[in-house]
Amino acid sequence: MLALSAALLLAAAPAAAGPLPPAEALYAELDALLGLAPARAVTEPLAALRAIRLALRRYYADTGGRYPASPEALIPGYLPALPAPELPGHPGTAAVKLPEGREHDGDISGAVTDAGGWLYFAGAGSAQRGLLALNCSHLSPEGQEYFKY
Repeated sequence: MLALSAALLLAAAPAAAGPLPPAEALYAELDALLGLAPARAVTEPLAALRAIRLALRRYYADTGGRYPASPEALIPGYLPALPAPELPGHPGTAAVKLPEGREHDGDISGAVTDAGGWLYFAGAGSAQRGLLALNCSHLSPEGQEYFKY
């Protein structure tokens, strides 16, 4: 389907005197033509989420089973900086919301403020302690709410 769509895009494009555009520009045009979100819009926040979760696991292992009070405690030993994911409808921000208590133990959706950035559950009694999520309820192109990744 992608190859066919790219071929249709090229066939519909006026003949140019210069070289073909770089692949990234071609894919951006194709995304726009098909009404798709750029792949970067999905992969960058999820890659940042994976990187922080990995740093949290390393911290947990290095500290004898303790999670940090906040993801900022991972800097600089485990991360150079806290990423600022650009999520749909939100400017890029590294802000961290720290839900308290056990209110969200069964379902974290109530903790989502849809402000962008991160949710981090640090409460000592919380069943979610150590969980990091994206603070965004918008749907990804796959139809998944970002906080559920």
